[in-house]
Amino acid sequence: MDMKYTIGRQDSHGVLDTSLATNSTLHTEVGNLVLTATSPKQRQEQLFDRYVIDTSLKPAATGRLDLTMEATVEGWKSAAQTNDGTPIAVGIQSMRAVGRINGVSRDRMGALLTAAGGLIGMIPPDGAKGDKNDLTPPVRAQLKLMLATLPDMLTAVSAEETLDGVQVEVPGMGGLSIKRFQLGFGGEAPNGRLRAWLDMGLDELKSPSLPPKVATYLPHHIRMKPTLSGILTEDLHTLMRDALDDDGDDKLAADAAAIFAHGGANIGMETLSFDLGPAMFEGTGQVTVQGPDTWHGTARVVATGFDELTAQARSNPDLQQALPVMVMMRGLAKPDGQKLVWDIVSDGPSVTVNGLDLSQLGGGGAPKPPAKPGQQPRR
Repeated sequence: MDMKYTIGRQDSHGVLDTSLATNSTLHTEVGNLVLTATSPKQRQEQLFDRYVIDTSLKPAATGRLDLTMEATVEGWKSAAQTNDGTPIAVGIQSMRAVGRINGVSRDRMGALLTAAGGLIGMIPPDGAKGDKNDLTPPVRAQLKLMLATLPDMLTAVSAEETLDGVQVEVPGMGGLSIKRFQLGFGGEAPNGRLRAWLDMGLDELKSPSLPPKVATYLPHHIRMKPTLSGILTEDLHTLMRDALDDDGDDKLAADAAAIFAHGGANIGMETLSFDLGPAMFEGTGQVTVQGPDTWHGTARVVATGFDELTAQARSNPDLQQALPVMVMMRGLAKPDGQKLVWDIVSDGPSVTVNGLDLSQLGGGGAPKPPAKPGQQPRR
């Protein structure tokens, strides 16, 4: 790859306390930055009107360090052309991003950097192309040193990014625009148990390339926040360590089982909301996984405007393929004023919606209603 860049203006200044006893800061600002990259597969040119990064490293009360990076980009434009001649244009009015790493251990971070530096010269040119058996014993030993530094290295990590005014155009195929796109993720391990999350959202998705009767059903708002929690970080560490051992393959199945044996892995959906035409959906849910075929989960989905969406689907040829699914969903729903509710419960492979077992839907005949209190289940 051949890369070139030009910078119209630049301003960088900072203060570094080599003892790390006080705050260290770095400010970097560039304007009219142009990057050009050419490779056998594609050519790309990017232009940034203004790019600012502020970094701070602060000592915490516990003797650890907190690292924060804030970035702002204005007027980002990208044009690329692949080797088959397909051009792609992307434009973003502004971008804001914040990343944080809290509670960094100086000793463990130093040990990690030392081990990583020793690893670089050990990896053979084709070492990354095979499995662990292709790695030399010194390389595996160095990887174990890096792995040993990870426990208690930091307390939390998170990142958040917001893009405003996103536009994508592919000539001959169409384009789309997004007023705002948000992406965030993070992780922490209080009391030795992992908690990680992903936070995504977008507003006003539009595509002038689509037929108007289809474009009107593009979501104006989407938000979802899945989470993962409950796994012991010690179990993950053991799994990674045994994966590097020469004779560790025999232990991996037991290591994987141990991950679910200490309370299970909790997969949650803290937030889920989106709209489809006149309908608005909101939901939450959580599943506790205790094995490959053992879990318990509950979820609740609430919709408004669903009947209006179904009525529009009956007269819109572009939506009629989805009509059977919508009719089935309406039959499973529980009315609650102007809303429709789906309460979902799953134990292992069985799934019920508002008390109706979905396995009965394919058995010919209508689903059987749940038994009333004190009544024997119908067979």
